[in-house]
Amino acid sequence: MAIPQARLLSSGYSLVSGEYPFSGEGQAALKVTDAVTGQLLGEAVDRRVGGGSIKNVAVWKWGDAENAIKTWSQMINNGLHAYTSGQRKP
Repeated sequence: MAIPQARLLSSGYSLVSGEYPFSGEGQAALKVTDAVTGQLLGEAVDRRVGGGSIKNVAVWKWGDAENAIKTWSQMINNGLHAYTSGQRKP
């Protein structure tokens, strides 16, 4: 991504395919239920695809996967905190 000609080619490829070459991706689904009542508390589906940002030049497929996992972890943490603190109701 640091070489201008390669960046131009990868940008063209991303327009056709919807993702950058050599980028990683991940998908996740989550369902949270109450262990006692079985009540559905929440569910989510998400897909993350690595990008072609200049700041991520050194990131390859596994780096993109790591970034997705970190994002999901933070989202789960924030969601569970909202439920336990009373900020969000099921």
